[in-house]
Amino acid sequence: GVEVRPDLSFFVGDSDGTGEGYQLEGVDKAFAQNVGIKFYTPKEFFGDSNLELRKSILPNPTSPSRIIVPKRVTLERAALLGGYLTHPILLVLVGVQGSGKSTFCQSLGQGWCHLSQDTINSGRPGERTDVEVAARSILKQKKKSVVIDRMHLDAAQRQHFVRIGKEAGVNVHCLAFVVSKDEVSKRVKARTNHPGGVEGERGANLAVTSLSRIVPPTYDEGFTLINHAHTGNAPILNAYRCIGSKK
Repeated sequence: GVEVRPDLSFFVGDSDGTGEGYQLEGVDKAFAQNVGIKFYTPKEFFGDSNLELRKSILPNPTSPSRIIVPKRVTLERAALLGGYLTHPILLVLVGVQGSGKSTFCQSLGQGWCHLSQDTINSGRPGERTDVEVAARSILKQKKKSVVIDRMHLDAAQRQHFVRIGKEAGVNVHCLAFVVSKDEVSKRVKARTNHPGGVEGERGANLAVTSLSRIVPPTYDEGFTLINHAHTGNAPILNAYRCIGSKK
């Protein structure tokens, strides 16, 4: 089995001694303190809630049947957040230009190999097939996790890499970056020297157009785990940064 590490464990709850009703009782926070693990409120762990933004990204967000989550997802998410993932994975990013994908990739440690179509040819843009060849080669070695830095706007674009991950025998995660139209436009306009030339006013228009074409990832596509990042400092990003950092 896996050793339980209190220093890597945590508890997320909304009864922290503030707010109204049962929240004032602080039972969740007290429980965490009594067992000696870290405590987070939902806002601290998941970030600010943005219902309107989620409505614009996810289909029918008020429908309880919109997402069917396989049972294996709970175990994979627990392993990721608890720091127990010891095997390499393939991480497929989803997000338009300026959503924060490359910035996130640059923060990953030595346990990762970052593959971007914008820089796949010795720092210059290449083809999707170039990224596929590199991903297969690295995953075959079973030493490092691989992150695919492309927009992956729909299931057809993502399926190429889901298939590669399954062929390599590794779990395939999906991380979707959820950013508003205004924020994407602002970021892209401020870019300079982007490898793919997506910058300035023209780049911002391209990014906004891409945003309207995004089809949210689903478990029907074959992913082991799907996560969404609404902010650049979302805890889920730190969980991925920790993969491969512990010997």
